[in-house]
Amino acid sequence: MAAAQARDVEHASERLAQAEAAGAQTRAALALAERAEATALQAEGLDLYCAAHENVCAAEGELQRSDDEVAEATASLELAKAPRNHPVNLAFSPRGSTTLSQLVDTWQEAEPYNHTLPDDVRWSVVGVLCHPLFVRSFVRCPRAPWSLTG
Repeated sequence: MAAAQARDVEHASERLAQAEAAGAQTRAALALAERAEATALQAEGLDLYCAAHENVCAAEGELQRSDDEVAEATASLELAKAPRNHPVNLAFSPRGSTTLSQLVDTWQEAEPYNHTLPDDVRWSVVGVLCHPLFVRSFVRCPRAPWSLTG
């Protein structure tokens, strides 16, 4: 899954770079059209000024579209970089109980002061994973780490 996300990030980065390059070209074209409009206004030719003004309007519209593409590419890149939720069913996977144990250890290391985590682990081990004979031994031994009495 990490490789697929890396490919998505790479594609989104390329798309953003292309959109930014197109935006730079559009800004240059707009600047050129505005200079041509100013030159036509100074030449006092109405036909030249109207044509130059139409070019400026077209360049402004193209710049707006280019800015929209950059914003869309930026949002796409952020979406590609976002962490993905991969639900895992440990009940049917090989070494699922070991994986669950390591997951719980990781949770405990991440939030060492979370009080509900040890209670959840104790009840899941005693109630689900243990044979009834083991449950009785846990209840009788007050010093056991999973003891219900301690």
